Amino acid sequence: MNPLFQFSRFDPASGEPDDRLTPWAGQYDTDVEIAISFDLRVKRLAAPAGSAAYGHPTLSLFDRRSQIHFYFIVMTYGTVASVDNVLRDGPHGDVIVATAFRDSRFGRSLGAATLATPSPFASPSVEGTGGRYEFRFGRDEFASIIAAARTLEPGLSANPADYLFDDYHFNNEIFGDGEIGLTLGSMGLKLLRR
Repeated sequence: MNPLFQFSRFDPASGEPDDRLTPWAGQYDTDVEIAISFDLRVKRLAAPAGSAAYGHPTLSLFDRRSQIHFYFIVMTYGTVASVDNVLRDGPHGDVIVATAFRDSRFGRSLGAATLATPSPFASPSVEGTGGRYEFRFGRDEFASIIAAARTLEPGLSANPADYLFDDYHFNNEIFGDGEIGLTLGSMGLKLLRR
């Protein structure tokens, strides 16, 4: 199950483009940051050789200038390495910029760290292993995210003001065969004034 918060691109009252989800455009400019957060506890995970199991929050970003989407993910748990990376989504070919819950050029982790879960993984705790996760980034860090995405998709705008946040969701994924057991709750996406 992958919870999703889908945002509207148009104001329901006026039908005009909605700029509430363009954090670095207009009145907000540089004095805000984005905070993504949730509570997660992994209870068990299994992925045989040749398979992988992992999970991460995903921001779907839409460049209003080029009309191109890309994704920003923060690896939370899994059998795959949690390193900064730029790659293409297999099914659609959209660019993915990936980081992990730690401090990086893409932002700051203010909660639990990325959980390495080799296969098989069984939490020693009945509640599961994990905690409260939070990752924040401001305009300059978002510019680094865009610069990374532009290495694979140069048509993307370099201006943070051109981007709309299209949705926020959490992906639990299995490549090949596998099993994931976890609890996930208290998801939030906040626009914070600094």
